[in-house]
Amino acid sequence: APKIGKAMFLKIISCLWLVACGVLFVSCATKTPQHNALTSLQILIKSPLLRINDAGFANIGKKGISLEIYNLAQPILKLNLKEKICINNICYERLNFNKKFFGDAYYERLIDDIISFAPIFQAKNKSQNNCGGFSQNFKNIRYEVCENKSTFILENVKIVLKKL
Repeated sequence: APKIGKAMFLKIISCLWLVACGVLFVSCATKTPQHNALTSLQILIKSPLLRINDAGFANIGKKGISLEIYNLAQPILKLNLKEKICINNICYERLNFNKKFFGDAYYERLIDDIISFAPIFQAKNKSQNNCGGFSQNFKNIRYEVCENKSTFILENVKIVLKKL
């Protein structure tokens, strides 16, 4: 068998190294994106059930949404939105939560849509606005999403979320 010189050996190793790095780079680049999105927020909630104005985090994933709110770096509220809605480990059926929180049952995923900056009521009455988002107005509900801010106003309920 012919002998390979030191220079040729180093070139082969270098080429193999580049191929390995290329494969690693491409395999990392083509992975499916993570479905959980952690977003830091300034959160204002005023309702008969909750009154909060602090910073927190929303974790939006396939299995549900969790919202954690902090005051002076201490967790003061954990809101988990899955099959049921749980506030600090006290759980409610979704429509019962809506009755307590919004004053009406509306539809099961209303709070999820607001926290996700998504249209509500299947995008009914949705119109584009001047701030890079959309607005929806109903008889007693005003909802607006701008680039980094979501505002939901209903009689005695106000939710304002600002992405930080």
